[in-house]
Amino acid sequence: MNDDEYDEYTDEAVFITKGHHKGHIGYCDGLEGRKAIIHFGHLFLTGYFAIPLTSIRIASMNDLMERLSDIQNKLMRHKYRTELLDEEEQIDLLHELYFIFTKASDRHFFEAFKQSPDRPKKIFLSHASPDKGYVRRVYNDLINRGYGVWLDEYEIKAGESIPSKIQQGITECEHVIVFLSKNSVKSSWVETEWMAKFHKEIASGKNAVITALIQECEIPLLLQNKKYANFVEGYNDGLLDILRAIE
Repeated sequence: MNDDEYDEYTDEAVFITKGHHKGHIGYCDGLEGRKAIIHFGHLFLTGYFAIPLTSIRIASMNDLMERLSDIQNKLMRHKYRTELLDEEEQIDLLHELYFIFTKASDRHFFEAFKQSPDRPKKIFLSHASPDKGYVRRVYNDLINRGYGVWLDEYEIKAGESIPSKIQQGITECEHVIVFLSKNSVKSSWVETEWMAKFHKEIASGKNAVITALIQECEIPLLLQNKKYANFVEGYNDGLLDILRAIE
């Protein structure tokens, strides 16, 4: 990779792949020779580090969410005194946490509205409300790969009929991804959504219902013969399974 190709890192969230700050996510303020100027937090509130360009890459949405979770867990362990942090470490983590949260929110907003109204929806995400946070991660990764994705919170506006919009979404989509968890297998809404597509799958002979296991649970009888995307073994493995099924 030549120097010009590193310009894409400027003003971006980057993931540190090796070295002392491996696993951290920071803001790239610019380049200085073969190094990037990285702030782990707000540009005007934190110091900076010069990190080799070969040790960074653009942070994916998955990187942001995993690091966010990691920092939150560290702060919770400190709170309950299972892992003590000094004051400087706490402040640094809070700065990084705020930056990541802001960046993730910005990306989430952009991805939610970047789909053209004329772009046909292709994938319907069927899930239980308590699993919404996990499903949003999949939504963002599918959107980033160019797929049209139907997610209720972005498609149903205030005042619109929920059943009608869901029926329309299922009809327009080529696939329904059912996120299986202890919550979803008890949800009559989720069952209604995948059953609607399941009948069309039987009639057409085409794979229209894709199952995604995000929590160990009792899989509905009619779906037990389907190989599921296994998110229990790891998020990236599950996402790859879904992409293979769609493609």
